[in-house]
Amino acid sequence: MTAELENMKEVGLNIGDPASSRARMSEIWGARLDRGATTFWEGYDAKEKRDDAYVFYDRPFAKSLCHSSGAGPVMLLSELILGLRPIADGWKRFSVEPNLGDLKWPSATVPTPHGDIEVDVEGCSLNLRVPAGTPAEYRGETFAGPYSPKIEMKDEFQSQL
Repeated sequence: MTAELENMKEVGLNIGDPASSRARMSEIWGARLDRGATTFWEGYDAKEKRDDAYVFYDRPFAKSLCHSSGAGPVMLLSELILGLRPIADGWKRFSVEPNLGDLKWPSATVPTPHGDIEVDVEGCSLNLRVPAGTPAEYRGETFAGPYSPKIEMKDEFQSQL
């Protein structure tokens, strides 16, 4: 298994612990930023120094520095931060459970067969766009689409802001 897949597996195992997942993601992919990356590399190993970081399959400078497999954490962000999860096949029903950590303005758009789900947090308000035919669940409430509620987040989330 490549280091990249190992990293994704490790972050994914922490999905029930968003804070740990975000911390590990920052450690793994943040190291690339520290090295000057502005794209998603095909693979990365912090032990590789200088030009060794660009070797792939024993070929110098063979590593793609803009590769789809390196973008793995992007698919996890809407779940780790905004708690967007399908609870029925094809996002026919979904839940929203924000866990913002120290973030002040997270937002996400998730394309589904029913239309885009949009979530945006402004201050203590959660703005949600629920597409037609897809109920959203948030803290025991159900919002049937099409609907765009502005929800005041409960006290447990306000302390995170």
